[in-house]
Amino acid sequence: MKTLLWITVLPLAARAQLVVYSVNGTTQTVAGSTYSVGQVALNTTANVQFRVYNTGASPASVNVTLGGAGFALTTPELPFLIPPNSTASQALNFTVAFTPTSTASYSASLQINSISVILIGSGVAAPALSATAGCAGSAFNFGIVQVGATSACAFALSNFNPQAITVPVLTVNGLGFTGPAGVTLPLTLQAGQSVSFSVTFAPQAAIVYNGTLAVGTQSFSLTGTGVSAPIPTPVLQFDTGPAASAQQRSLTMNIPGGSPVAADGFVNMAFTPSTAVVKDDSEIVFLANGSRSIPFSVAAGATQALLA
Repeated sequence: MKTLLWITVLPLAARAQLVVYSVNGTTQTVAGSTYSVGQVALNTTANVQFRVYNTGASPASVNVTLGGAGFALTTPELPFLIPPNSTASQALNFTVAFTPTSTASYSASLQINSISVILIGSGVAAPALSATAGCAGSAFNFGIVQVGATSACAFALSNFNPQAITVPVLTVNGLGFTGPAGVTLPLTLQAGQSVSFSVTFAPQAAIVYNGTLAVGTQSFSLTGTGVSAPIPTPVLQFDTGPAASAQQRSLTMNIPGGSPVAADGFVNMAFTPSTAVVKDDSEIVFLANGSRSIPFSVAAGATQALLA
């Protein structure tokens, strides 16, 4: 008996299966035939990351094209080869940037091999943000603030456009920053209208802090520096007894109210003779190290420092 064996050779594209996702942080959502970028402030850019998986049993060679005003595409070198049953690290990742220049609706055609996705978005007028007190600079800088203290920055949000603007988002992000205070959402600004609100910076450690202030689709940088609070002026005191030649005296260093932080440093001693005949006396030193400078340390909350 003879057996006739039929072998069907499928093209690479037929054995590969592509799935397109939009990616936001760690969240992936299947991109349908239409994807909305949303409303974006004029002359600002919203970036959308897409990820293409190959769920088939064979490798897939992928090309990506984009056509449409206001949209731009950033990809790795194409064509991109995706292995079968690909993971996130093996998938094709690319970015579409949307930058509207007028208050209009925009659309673009995104093509991934045989998959078509229509991108839509719109340009909207945006309010202007300015700092009125408490911080300065393009990255709003709250300056240097002691740990445990607070500093507030006052902002003004103004609508200089001829039409009303709705601000759907006004949020503060970043460790050390809180707010906004003094404003309620959703917020609608009429033409020529301004509102005021504040953001507070409260450092909990002696480090540089960075945060963001989101106003609609716009994002503004916040920064500030936390510093340790200085210790109160120490009180240096020798034990009682007459000052005379060949005498030893004990020195104590007290911290009024206790030290707010752990600290260390040096106690320096100077000698001024009571007569012009003597210029100096090399025997006047701290016995612990034979010099006129001795280290000290103080623990947080302690009222007395440890010398040497």
